[in-house]
Amino acid sequence: MGMGLNGKMCSSTALLTLLLLAPLAEEIIFRLGLQHWLQGRLRKRAGPLSIANLLTGVFFGSLHAVHHDAPLMALTILPSLVFGWVWENNAGRLRYPVLVHSWDNLCLV
Repeated sequence: MGMGLNGKMCSSTALLTLLLLAPLAEEIIFRLGLQHWLQGRLRKRAGPLSIANLLTGVFFGSLHAVHHDAPLMALTILPSLVFGWVWENNAGRLRYPVLVHSWDNLCLV
């Protein structure tokens, strides 16, 4: 058991979801799916970040607005940009952004 974002105790199933299943599923969808697809169409960069990563990060943050208020949604975009940067700079190996995403979720708990 651990503490959740709302200060209440989390079950081991909730922790497993937060620390492994959600990061894995989200990185498959957003890195291997959307960001990879966008990279094939948009080759431009904005400094160290690809336009594909920026668009994916904004979309990722927007989807979190369904369950969170606007400030938390905005704070979700930054880690997503980091996950995308890690993915792009590790030859598209998914394990690296999944690990960083899991670590980020653990820090939130």
